Amino acid sequence: MEICKIYRIDYSSDITLELISNRIQAGFPSPAEDFEVEKLSLADLMVKHPNATYLMRVKGNSMEPEIHSGDIVVVDRSIEPRNGMIIITSLDGEFVLKRLKISKPCVYLVADNPNYSPIELKKGQELRVWGVVIGIARVYQ
Repeated sequence: MEICKIYRIDYSSDITLELISNRIQAGFPSPAEDFEVEKLSLADLMVKHPNATYLMRVKGNSMEPEIHSGDIVVVDRSIEPRNGMIIITSLDGEFVLKRLKISKPCVYLVADNPNYSPIELKKGQELRVWGVVIGIARVYQ
């Protein structure tokens, strides 16, 4: 999976949206209730380490169904990667978006899409973890 561009978040133009405090039913509907509206900044919601957080646009389908080509992932470079996390790595000089799987003594980069085989890291390969994916932005329409 190729990552095309890296974007720095521009906090000066951050948009504050209204957050309706009731939760949305994803199962059976419930009767309408009164709700409160509060202001919420998307940057405040997603970004805990502003100086270490970037946006990257995804190209490719190896992380489907969770992450699609064209999605923008929010990447935090200050988080220590752990087993099972989705990470951005530089593998032999190429950016790769995969899930980290540690099964001692081996380390794998695993796609969520079953059409892609896991990448087993071999001796002599250069792997640098660039950051951990903490969120996804996707526009549906």
